[in-house]
Amino acid sequence: MKKIITALAVAAFGVSAFAQEASVPAPERNFVVGAKFDFESRYVTQGKRRVNENTQTTISFKYFVPQTSDIGITPYADFLWMSPTDNQRNGHDLSNEGSLTLGSEIAVGDVATIDFGYKYTGWNDRASAAAMNRAYINRSNEIFVGVNKTLSLVDGNEYGDVDALAYVRYNFNTEELSYELGLEKTFSWEEVGLRLAAVYGYVDANDANGDQGGGNIHNDYGYIAVSADLSYQINSGTDVGVGVRYAYNNDGDDSAFTSDNNDDNLWWGAWIRFRY
Repeated sequence: MKKIITALAVAAFGVSAFAQEASVPAPERNFVVGAKFDFESRYVTQGKRRVNENTQTTISFKYFVPQTSDIGITPYADFLWMSPTDNQRNGHDLSNEGSLTLGSEIAVGDVATIDFGYKYTGWNDRASAAAMNRAYINRSNEIFVGVNKTLSLVDGNEYGDVDALAYVRYNFNTEELSYELGLEKTFSWEEVGLRLAAVYGYVDANDANGDQGGGNIHNDYGYIAVSADLSYQINSGTDVGVGVRYAYNNDGDDSAFTSDNNDDNLWWGAWIRFRY
């Protein structure tokens, strides 16, 4: 029943956690290159803290295919590199993390935008990845699909519009199906922007230790996360910002996953971002 309720909720609406989109004008050219440099006081994914202080670098490429109809197609590639600045957790060294995402957004007029693609994530070695992820893995392969739709809460008043997104992901290495849903709202005052977001997620892994050893263990849990980010637009392609985030998960039902996972996290982050 829990899985059925979650699937129905995802079908309604949702949001991908903390996907901080630049509040800069639409590009004047089809091909856009972006770079974002973050500092996060904690690295939290799927409601769980992986490491403490860390730096993150993201390089993005987007190509806006010229439209000949109401269908807009935007293929993209994102590369992320995360490095812990606090390099120890529970007495173990922590790994750098790199990921490559290849996908495409398809906008159907003003109705909705579909986002789908593939993501590869890798770590330096199995031992350090295990300290971060509590799984015997040093790489993962994932496919995903999401829907982004603007909901008008007040007819004829754009200030009542909120963005709703839903994502479903499948990780082949952990045999994991995960869902995210929620809402986000952005307010703008000339160069200043405020983005508020909330997300609910549910993770169901049939091989939570991964397919590189450690035994086959089932694990599932839910999580919530909220964030508030304040940004300042320096020019048409550059913005800086700072924000606060909170996440909680209810993991811990399975004895192998009790240590340090069932907790709440409050942390902050700051960034500078460029787009050309």
